[in-house]
Amino acid sequence: ENSASINAFNDVCGSCINVAVWSRSLVSKDQFSYMTLPDGQGGTYQTTKLGLILTTVPYGVKRTFRGIEHIRFEELPVGGDAQLLARVRTLTTATQKGFGAVSGFTALLMMMGEYVHNLEDRGEIKASELGTLFAQINALTAAEGLIASSVTFSYPRILRVMLYAVFILWLGLLSLTEIGPAVGYYSLLFVGLLSLSSIGLYSLSNRYANPFRIKSEDSTQTPLISIACKETELAIDGIFARHNRLTTTPRPTQSMLVF
Repeated sequence: ENSASINAFNDVCGSCINVAVWSRSLVSKDQFSYMTLPDGQGGTYQTTKLGLILTTVPYGVKRTFRGIEHIRFEELPVGGDAQLLARVRTLTTATQKGFGAVSGFTALLMMMGEYVHNLEDRGEIKASELGTLFAQINALTAAEGLIASSVTFSYPRILRVMLYAVFILWLGLLSLTEIGPAVGYYSLLFVGLLSLSSIGLYSLSNRYANPFRIKSEDSTQTPLISIACKETELAIDGIFARHNRLTTTPRPTQSMLVF
């Protein structure tokens, strides 16, 4: 389950990067509205609203499956733009007019779709090319759904109780009928130590079953999810840092021409 969740999260990050690449390559005119934001290290960087949305998606997915009910979007990249922050708060907050709140991931997808449609309305992307972008968005939702199915699924609690009960009953009968009379009842001390070790390993495996709950300050395991979020953010920022249109067909370089 752990590896399946990590692989699905990598697909989420890859789909975000694909949306960034295709949006920069398909846009017919250089009409992206760029903004300059602090990079947190004393410098600045340039990005777009779509870039902020895409870089927020992995962080939003991570915090959702970590069990955080109310995501603080002001701490995420989307918080760098006041309009985007207000929009995501509106979508994730229930109103008195009967509009229910959506999840953070759904809100970001809605904002992404709105931005792509605005590109079409302004004539910056052809209608026939929208399918390419929405194919990547569909892949994004599929990967998020796979994470949800593997992380949120849990066996009924009664099964876990029965597992412990059967194990304790089996161990008790084995100790009284076989180990104790044959070896000596002092050996039950070693049996108890081995049993506690087995239970401890089982509890430890349950703790690490959800990779989204792993924090570097609380675990010796590498926080792969957090690393993937940061690398995706850097990749998308690098894509949108180029103001000129990207090409999907690279030019042959000198190294590519050498056989």
